[in-house]
Amino acid sequence: MISQLIEAVGKTEGLSAQNFYVSGTKEAILKLMDDMNPKGIQIIDARLYRG
Repeated sequence: MISQLIEAVGKTEGLSAQNFYVSGTKEAILKLMDDMNPKGIQIIDARLYRG
């Protein structure tokens, strides 16, 4: 599903999103950001959960 989103966004001239929730390992989130190649990102809140 994420790959479909990245492909769809890649066909647009721009995308702005607010209040986007991402959950996963540090490595998975960094890979997602690399795949999306954002021009900018602002992190308002980050929380660490140990299960």
